[in-house]
Amino acid sequence: MGQTLNLDFMKHVILLVTFFLLFYSGFSQSRIGWTELQIKTEFYSWSFDTDYLNDGTKYIVTDDENNATIAYFFNEQGLCYLTMVMPSNQVAVNYYVQTYNNQYVIVSDTEWKAYLANGVLVIKLFFGDDGPYFIIQ
Repeated sequence: MGQTLNLDFMKHVILLVTFFLLFYSGFSQSRIGWTELQIKTEFYSWSFDTDYLNDGTKYIVTDDENNATIAYFFNEQGLCYLTMVMPSNQVAVNYYVQTYNNQYVIVSDTEWKAYLANGVLVIKLFFGDDGPYFIIQ
């Protein structure tokens, strides 16, 4: 009896840890509504470069642990309004698609939605000349 109880408990712990890791990895990129300082504080071990688009839009860019380059774009109030995730290879693309499929509402093969307390997060996969990329807003 004690052995069965321990096995059931361990299954619950493993399931809970797995859910937490999947949840964290999916949200680790978006950070919509966050400031640059909040993003840099959250990912303090990553190095960021700052740049501006031709229209003056500020963005920061970094490489994450999942083989992707991530750019965070900021509005005039300094809040992130768009995130772009650019996987470096097909394995990374598949990682993100699988993560989004597991965590969000699947709209199509290339679009997902997350219904959050402060709004709806939309994720879209595009196929550009330089390879696939995700837009999160």
